[in-house]
Amino acid sequence: MIDKAVAGANALTRRWVDTLGSEASAAVSGAGVWPLLAYLAPAADGPGRDELTAATGVSTDDAASTAAALVGLLRSTPGLRAAPARLWI
Repeated sequence: MIDKAVAGANALTRRWVDTLGSEASAAVSGAGVWPLLAYLAPAADGPGRDELTAATGVSTDDAASTAAALVGLLRSTPGLRAAPARLWI
């Protein structure tokens, strides 16, 4: 489960980076947004559901549990809460 979540968040990040161009300087990560998209996918319908499923790379049947796995991993990572705080100081 966690492998799917990490791969999905990394793929989302990669898509964002690909849109920046070679001259851009930015720090981006899909790790914060990916779980939200995965949690929303099963509740959506029609084209929105299809887009969320494509964005996350996981089926709607697995989306919530996969998102929970990534949130759990992020919560258990030492120093992760401090990293964004240092970025905004």
